[in-house]
Amino acid sequence: MIRRAALTAAAVLALAPAVRAAPPPPAVSWITIAPQDLLVIETGRGRILIELRPDLAPRHVARVRELAREGWYDGSQFYRVVDRFMAQGGAKSVAGPFDSDKPNLKGEFTVAGVPATTDWLGASPLRRLSDGTTFARFCPGTASFAHYDDPDTANAQFFLMREAGDSLEKTFTVWGRVVAGLDIVRGLEPGQPPAAPVVITRVRVAADLAEAERPTVEIADTASPGFRAMVEVRRKAAEKAYRPFSLCDVEIAARVR
Repeated sequence: MIRRAALTAAAVLALAPAVRAAPPPPAVSWITIAPQDLLVIETGRGRILIELRPDLAPRHVARVRELAREGWYDGSQFYRVVDRFMAQGGAKSVAGPFDSDKPNLKGEFTVAGVPATTDWLGASPLRRLSDGTTFARFCPGTASFAHYDDPDTANAQFFLMREAGDSLEKTFTVWGRVVAGLDIVRGLEPGQPPAAPVVITRVRVAADLAEAERPTVEIADTASPGFRAMVEVRRKAAEKAYRPFSLCDVEIAARVR
């Protein structure tokens, strides 16, 4: 009887369906930023790398490239740094000059032609109004131009977001995002002006640098299944913890070499 019971238990185990392990999540894919779309800002604190976004703001990106190639930003300062908001730079001193001799730029605030199901365009998450108007969001690291009261008066002064700022979407233009060096931007001492403004020693488009000093940057492909799966994991974790979730909370991973 004992032997029969043992055999019966073994038979039951043999017939039981195998427990299958959950498939691993898809890996995040990587894309390489083209050298002409990579802005290199050198400071006494280190290097800040920005992906330029001509797909979002072609006129603003053209202006950034033009000023960088002319050396306009070399020797300028981060002369206005607001805690938990942004760092503004591009002037040689707090007294200016703030504008170049080039004409002011008309704002490029909205994003057109993006499917309603698309939440990301490159490294920029998107926000849509009820009428379908779409904006690139002002997440930490977003690069934009300052302007006067008229939103079509952007010229040369830029700012980098230290934290998210959704209120800027409708009147300021997103032309890039910091992909490496956000810790430097966040580490700038606040002040209007700061007691000791950090100097921007040089700004160049990576394509214009000698190959030996040109960085290569890969960033997470936000259109890849792996990235989307990672975002959903974070969204569900926030919901489970009853915490608000924003796409601006998702930092874009980067590999620099």
